[in-house]
Amino acid sequence: MHNLYEDRVGEKIGYLYLYDSDAGLAIESRGLSIPGDGYHGMHIHEFGDLTPSMKPSGEMVRGGNAGQHYDPENMGFHAGPMGNGHRGDLPKVRVRGGVWAGIVTAPRLTLDEVKGR
Repeated sequence: MHNLYEDRVGEKIGYLYLYDSDAGLAIESRGLSIPGDGYHGMHIHEFGDLTPSMKPSGEMVRGGNAGQHYDPENMGFHAGPMGNGHRGDLPKVRVRGGVWAGIVTAPRLTLDEVKGR
C-alpha cells in the first residue's frame, strides 16, 4: 500500500497479504501505517493503477485511475462486505497508534477475482 497524493503515488506505507480462506478473501496486515486513529474504510477498485486523474473541472483525484469500486453486477451502491452492493466494499479496520494489524474477510470475493485491481 502507498500514500496517494493529488499529483503522484507516494511512499509505501506497508503490505497487505491476500489469500482465499473458508470465510472468503482474507486480507491481512502485519503492521500497516495509516495516519489517523479510528475506523477506516477499504475498497477494491476496478483497476490496479494508483496514479491520479483529473476531473473535467480540472480537480485532481488521488488514485483516480483506479476507477470506481469493483462492482461487476453494476449494483451502484455501498452495502458493506456482507450486503448486495459493490463487491469491492471491504470491512472497516480500526487504526490505533497509526497502525493497523489484523485480518478481515470479504465473503463475496476470491483472490483470483481481485488480482491486478
